[in-house]
Amino acid sequence: MNKKAYSPLYFDAELADLLHLNIGIVSQVTALPCSEGEPQSILVSGLREGVALYTLKSCNSNTIEFGNGKFIKELGTWAEAILPVTDKGGTCYFLTECSRKLWKNVGTINDPRLEMVNSNLGISDLLKLKGEGFGKWTAYASIFRRKTDAPFELIVSVCDTSEYYPGERGVYGGRAIGINQEGLDIARDSNGNWSGGEIKGKLHLFIIEQKQNSIELKYKGKIKDENGNEIPIRSLGAVGIADFDGDKKLEAIVLMKWEHEVFKLSDKTGDLVFTRIGPLPGIDGPVVFDFQCPSPAPIKLPSRDLPDILFGSLSGEIYFIRNLSENGSLKFSAPSPALCEDHNLRVGSFSVPAFGDLNANGVNDLVVGVEDGYLYYIENKGTVKTPRWCKPEKIVADGKIIRVIAGDKGCIQGPDEKLHGYTCPFLYDWCGTGLLDIIMGDITGYYTLYRNIGTVKCAKFTYAGRFKINGKEFRTAWRVRPTVADIDGDGSPEMIFIDRQGMIAYYPKASHKDLLELKNGIRLVDVQGRWIRLDNTSGGEGRVKLYACNWSDPNLTDIIVGTSSSTPLPIHVGGYPKGMSTFVLLKNVGNRNNPMFVVKPLLLKNGQMVDMGHHCCAPAAADINGDGKLEIIAGKETGELLYFDNDAFK
Repeated sequence: MNKKAYSPLYFDAELADLLHLNIGIVSQVTALPCSEGEPQSILVSGLREGVALYTLKSCNSNTIEFGNGKFIKELGTWAEAILPVTDKGGTCYFLTECSRKLWKNVGTINDPRLEMVNSNLGISDLLKLKGEGFGKWTAYASIFRRKTDAPFELIVSVCDTSEYYPGERGVYGGRAIGINQEGLDIARDSNGNWSGGEIKGKLHLFIIEQKQNSIELKYKGKIKDENGNEIPIRSLGAVGIADFDGDKKLEAIVLMKWEHEVFKLSDKTGDLVFTRIGPLPGIDGPVVFDFQCPSPAPIKLPSRDLPDILFGSLSGEIYFIRNLSENGSLKFSAPSPALCEDHNLRVGSFSVPAFGDLNANGVNDLVVGVEDGYLYYIENKGTVKTPRWCKPEKIVADGKIIRVIAGDKGCIQGPDEKLHGYTCPFLYDWCGTGLLDIIMGDITGYYTLYRNIGTVKCAKFTYAGRFKINGKEFRTAWRVRPTVADIDGDGSPEMIFIDRQGMIAYYPKASHKDLLELKNGIRLVDVQGRWIRLDNTSGGEGRVKLYACNWSDPNLTDIIVGTSSSTPLPIHVGGYPKGMSTFVLLKNVGNRNNPMFVVKPLLLKNGQMVDMGHHCCAPAAADINGDGKLEIIAGKETGELLYFDNDAFK
């Protein structure tokens, strides 16, 4: 993408001093070794975003704070886990991309400058020789030493999805998932139980052979427990190893997508053995993680005898838990977000923004949905021409924080995604009270109304329920942001979303008394009278984000669509690239009572499409700077919110 076409949004430094440390989806964190008196630094990687170095500013019993991040340009945006290791001469190297690549650090540990040494250490080939081929991939890697003078060792978690999806087996092909014409999940039985298998995984051990001016990997086998059984990994697995309880022996914390176990390490026979201790102990029972894919990184902080732990997460945020172990007994605090001085406007991952003035100060605020199912309110305390964005706050309804998650039965891609939420909000006065309500899609494919029962100066939400047709809650494609407009010019607003066949349609209110009851949908058409299909199959369903606005004509309603890489639009043929999410304009060339649309990509001035990554994107349009034109703020899969001026587009 032409970077001059957009600019990142920033939180106002005076209104939001310290923010959650987050640089993108599926974050991983590594604590860098440091000598006494040197500042403690960490490396944080975010998928499709890059790797940044953060230096510790302060730490107390509940909070850890870092300064601004500095990106390491050499590593690009796909580095994943960054693991430091030295050769026999003491030169520092970094293993990246789950230990596939090797870089030599020709700078310092706190100011690394990297040179590529080996672009393929052969880890994938070594695993394939052991039967870890199609349907499997390396998910996380961690590094440790059994003793100070012992060689470095590498543990790689391998995730196997080959038996998970029903239908033809394999990571990408033939997945029999989705919903049928009755809105039922085709991958489940009549009781809603998943008809596929489980995601399985194993932990693989490598010895890192330190040579002069290089290192090499030697495969040692799968890690086993005290009974000789392989350690089972359900879904994505990550391992953090250190002497956490101070008994001079190592413990391994093994975390999966939502489970965790602690093991004591031993090697009496020379082979590494994991002996189970139990769940990660907290103050009042096991530690509870309300985020997915916690990847642990032990960190030895100044004036601390025992290592604490930092965690990456699927949502991208970094978390911290304090080690409270005493007298050889393990105990840890509850997770709390790590803080930093970065002010990029980023909220979770898969951010979906919606505009609206929720406090009657004459400027647009933001409500943002995210992957882990929360809704965030970002107040704008600026002016029409100069927004000032405050620190995000989780939105509450009926006295409880709003959080939508799939549970075991709510996601078409199965129980492995039970903690996903993918909230997709739109703000509109649906109830006709003069207040902005929240109309929302999510992971389940249902649409929900949160009614605003507050005042024009102070929004207050209550759960009103799911929308219905013919008295029954209905389910369509998942992860869709609905939109609202008077699309047919009858003076009453309609909801617009995707029906069960993937066609965009509008749904009039069936009653002014029952605010949740809708009439059957009426499909929108293009200039040739054809229905407009906006989704794919087998997980490629839905995912699009709709936003109705007067983009090209003040008297006609257009719809801006944030696509996913699988959206089957005409833009994906005729020379336009596949495999990316972008903006598409459904330009209304009909009239107020008879809309019809030209479907075309919303191109930048240089004729290029807007590249918003892979999974999906979420554009929202409003006059943000008071120039009388509509601008776009768009959410990315990495959680970042980007600003596009109207003049950026062709």
